[in-house]
Amino acid sequence: MADQARVGIIGGGLGGLAAACTLAARGHRVLLLERNPFLGGKAYVLEEAGFRFDMGPTILTLPSVLRRIFAEASVPLETGLQLIGLDPQWRCFFEDGSRLDLVSNVDEMADRETLIFLDADVRLARHALRRITLFLHQSESQLVSGFPHQETGSLAEELIVPLIHFVLLGFLPLGWMRASPHPAYGSGCGQLFATRKSDYRRAGGHAAIRGSLHDGLQLPRAYRRAGMMTDVFDASDIATCRMYRGLGEVWRGFAKNAAEGLAAPATILPVTLLLAFGHVLPPVLILLALPQGLWRPAGLWALAALVASYLPRIALALCFRHPWRGTMLHPLGIALFLGIQWWAWLRARLGYKAGWKGRGYLPD
Repeated sequence: MADQARVGIIGGGLGGLAAACTLAARGHRVLLLERNPFLGGKAYVLEEAGFRFDMGPTILTLPSVLRRIFAEASVPLETGLQLIGLDPQWRCFFEDGSRLDLVSNVDEMADRETLIFLDADVRLARHALRRITLFLHQSESQLVSGFPHQETGSLAEELIVPLIHFVLLGFLPLGWMRASPHPAYGSGCGQLFATRKSDYRRAGGHAAIRGSLHDGLQLPRAYRRAGMMTDVFDASDIATCRMYRGLGEVWRGFAKNAAEGLAAPATILPVTLLLAFGHVLPPVLILLALPQGLWRPAGLWALAALVASYLPRIALALCFRHPWRGTMLHPLGIALFLGIQWWAWLRARLGYKAGWKGRGYLPD
């Protein structure tokens, strides 16, 4: 049997069973190896001497993942399992007698008026929550979004990740954004949001944008469509995040929701013309002008265009502590950024699902 199998999977726990089910459903011959006399790993239930012991978690927090695995095998989940919804999903007891219930509706779970949403990889300074809450009240907006300091390690990260600031400040007129309630001016960073519970409910919360992968763009627009205002602020001194590691993660991470932003059909062409002619073409013109000399009119124009393209990137590097290696290779970063946008646009036109870390997404 082992000689006939094309794929061998070691371990019959949740991950091994999910992989075996998916691969077999896709036509592969699978051999599953498990040293225990039972399958399921942490999902197994041990019954002994009239007692029952759960070998792992007692609740299933992501039934949608399990449903997708069953769907791979064309088997309805309900035929093999009976799922019983729990609300509250979990109850935590503390030594002082207090307790915390985890419920399905996040704004009902909060017992404070101010809600702060953070990505799991965002690290906050000790005084960050006070600063965020203070800005929320001072801005007189119903939703505010902070842009953390973006840590980078590889060259690809240094080239592309700092462009978050470049695109925001280059394409979002902050003065008009703060004066106009139009949804088109809604923008933010999905890594950090702050709002009031009552305003969150009024906007419909994240349920209003459940078909979107771009909460940094769509959540502020949902607030504005509900008649509220949004604002952004610099959080680089109170919050830190490393979004991606290496070119592969950077490319896939920026591409996953690009079709909802700059890679949308209405924006990708003007954005490409603006960025390509303004930031990629100048160094090419410099190289073409070198044989005739930079001090001729064509060379001077090319040099002026190059300086103009670098000035905003250098200013941003000084303001937000961007790495200088990526800053000096600015035209290359813009070229890669445009490549990501067109890749996302093409995949969307061909009907491919947006995906991240092995998970595929389709709007509800």
